[in-house]
Amino acid sequence: MAYRDDESLASLVRFLAAGKEAKSEWLSPRQRSRLHRYKWQDGLLSYRVEPHEPPRVVVPNDEDLKFDNLQEAHDVPSSGILGCEKTFLSVSQAFWWTHVYKWVDRLDFVFGLSADDHSNTIILVFVCRLSKMVHFAPAPDTVTGEHTARLFVDGVFRHHGLPETFISDQRVNQVLEDTLRSVCAAAPRTWSERLPVVEFALNNAVHASTGFTPFYLNEMRHPRVPLTLRGGTES
Repeated sequence: MAYRDDESLASLVRFLAAGKEAKSEWLSPRQRSRLHRYKWQDGLLSYRVEPHEPPRVVVPNDEDLKFDNLQEAHDVPSSGILGCEKTFLSVSQAFWWTHVYKWVDRLDFVFGLSADDHSNTIILVFVCRLSKMVHFAPAPDTVTGEHTARLFVDGVFRHHGLPETFISDQRVNQVLEDTLRSVCAAAPRTWSERLPVVEFALNNAVHASTGFTPFYLNEMRHPRVPLTLRGGTES
């Protein structure tokens, strides 16, 4: 059971499931102070943020479970393609886990692309809050939390280290989709191979909110491109 594998919830579940045999020493002081907010029923742990609010199913510390809930709220037709704020509100109506908003806020997704030759159908979108630099990672629709973490390390961490935060920006996704349609119209099954070029182009374009390109804000210089060489000038 996932709850019993979560160190922060195992003792709480044990206490609630034990009924009259429960012992208060199983709980931490924090758990005892919030015990009235929890309920154990039919193998599910629920939590009330406020007494007047409906209970929410507690999600254990399992990245795959969290990802599945996030993907369901973000991508199913009945949900629409939601931005970060709306995705958080949708998830938090039924589920609860520690720092749920921060988890939703870390990244965003572009779904519904045609499968390429590597069976990729989604793009993970990472956006730097300060510079607006973007990084994209193609993935199949079966991507797990562990796979997402690997993509983050390979595509972001190894270049920039651990950032303080990433934001979810639906406007970036729309620009990405529009650009991909234009670049890959003639070869829709190879869109993931064109993704690095699209990423470069967006990072080398002046962002309206900063007045600079993401490359310049990160490196304090402009990258060399074929046009630079043709003009005989340095960045």
